[in-house]
Amino acid sequence: MSRGRTCGIDSTRVVASPTFPVPTPCIAPDGSTLVTSPPIEYAFAATYGRSGLRRLCRALAACEGVIATPQAEPAMHGRTMRWALTGQFSPEFLAARYVAAMRESRTSTGAAVRADLSPVFAKWYGGHVLSQLGEERCLVIRVWRDPVTVIASIAGLGLVPGTPLGTLWLGDPRWERCRLRLEPADRLEAVAWHVVETIIRSEEIERSFPRARVARLDFDVLCDADLLAAWLRHAGFRPGDGYEQAVSPAQDLARHEPSGLRSIDRGGVRSAWRRVVDLAAGQGLLPSSLAESLLRDPTEVDRGRRLGA
Repeated sequence: MSRGRTCGIDSTRVVASPTFPVPTPCIAPDGSTLVTSPPIEYAFAATYGRSGLRRLCRALAACEGVIATPQAEPAMHGRTMRWALTGQFSPEFLAARYVAAMRESRTSTGAAVRADLSPVFAKWYGGHVLSQLGEERCLVIRVWRDPVTVIASIAGLGLVPGTPLGTLWLGDPRWERCRLRLEPADRLEAVAWHVVETIIRSEEIERSFPRARVARLDFDVLCDADLLAAWLRHAGFRPGDGYEQAVSPAQDLARHEPSGLRSIDRGGVRSAWRRVVDLAAGQGLLPSSLAESLLRDPTEVDRGRRLGA
């Protein structure tokens, strides 16, 4: 099979690879039909937020046999996040509570796939969730959006890790169980930490769970209804009759940026991003090749391949 990409998908990674097969029967780029076993039962997102997750949630919910939520209970943010990263409770215990709720939800609704698109799945205890559910039955969707834009968008909302509101949603870079611990020089560096920490943990999950299915989705593909529909089909989902309404421009939250975004210094964002990526690479938390690609101008590279796709 060729190494060509279709609608933002690396066909060798998502469709053709024996390690990362598509979750259900699917037509591959070369026209062959692939059948995988066991089928996908759970789907999660590994990303940092402000990357179109609510749109993706609506799209998945409009697919046949899928129940999708933007944040299942018990939620991974707030007190649960603090418990996980300050050592008050073990990540295994917290994951067990979440896994029990996901299983009950899937069973009680009769859904073929239960999807939860929490933006902090990878950052906190997603690995324990995959282990307890059975990694071979789980799909992890790695959504990519230019980090500089994401950092500016999060900062524009006033969500700064380490502050009361920011800690509720994103955590604190000083917590002992963070992979990358730092004392942020400013709010932009604190938000950049959130993005880098998420990427570090997403990479860890992908390395540690080779039988999990991993699919990569570029934000530009996510924002195009036709490309997204094609991506969903290649990932093994079947968009239903309500798909077009679910992803119509009137429903599209991805295009609404916070009013505070205009006040964010993009040059300052880029500087903060570079400092935190360099720090993570210097500590061996990011491979040098990945760090270099993360620091390239997004207009100069194929963003869909930036995380190793």
